[in-house]
Amino acid sequence: MLRNSQCAADTERKRVLWLGLAAAAAASVALAVSWQSPGHNWGDDFAGYLMQAKALLNGTPLQELEINARAMAASDWRAGPDAYPWGYPALLALVIATLGPGLATLKTVSIVSMIVITLTAGLLAYASRLGLFSVVCVAILVGMQPD
Repeated sequence: MLRNSQCAADTERKRVLWLGLAAAAAASVALAVSWQSPGHNWGDDFAGYLMQAKALLNGTPLQELEINARAMAASDWRAGPDAYPWGYPALLALVIATLGPGLATLKTVSIVSMIVITLTAGLLAYASRLGLFSVVCVAILVGMQPD
């Protein structure tokens, strides 16, 4: 009987965990969607990621690296590296190849990423044996970070 009550408590604990993580992920998505703007502020690295994604789609990553390296060397103000890590551009390339180009489509990558990151952070916190309240707090803190 004690074993059955322990199993029931574990099941309830996991249910509460998943509900808390789902709520944190839903709040994260709601914030990410509300922060989306109709255009894009070109003051960040997104153009570099898009150029690398285009190079991956065209099979020309070395040429992109050479062109960007020359542009950076010739610039009075170095705006970024010769190439960014290729993981995010590869993800963007996959989305472009699958769903087609479009700013709104590409912005969904960030929204889906927030879901994955929020759930992963919560599960890692759970695996480290934090209490349920702490696990959900970790997920909320990670999930509420701006894009």
